[in-house]
Amino acid sequence: VSQSRYLFIPNAFTPNGDGNNDFFSIYGKLNLLVFFEARIFDRWGEKVFESNNPYFTWDGTYLGVAETPGVFVYTMKATFIDGYSRTDYKGSITLIK
Repeated sequence: VSQSRYLFIPNAFTPNGDGNNDFFSIYGKLNLLVFFEARIFDRWGEKVFESNNPYFTWDGTYLGVAETPGVFVYTMKATFIDGYSRTDYKGSITLIK
């Protein structure tokens, strides 16, 4: 039986409170994950968000303060129910206001 290991990671979001694209999160077969880790860093390398929950949402804040528009970097690790593991999910997210 073939199981899809597809994860979609958006590259932009707009946390401006209009109800559209207000949170950064991932999509796909999240129920097939047995381990997950996500970290988001600002342009100076400071970690601004971290989660072990694949159903996470990030609202673009750090310590309760809204981040300024810009580009952030993420790293993610995932292990799927069939034992397949990836530690090289890396990319950028653009926060647009």
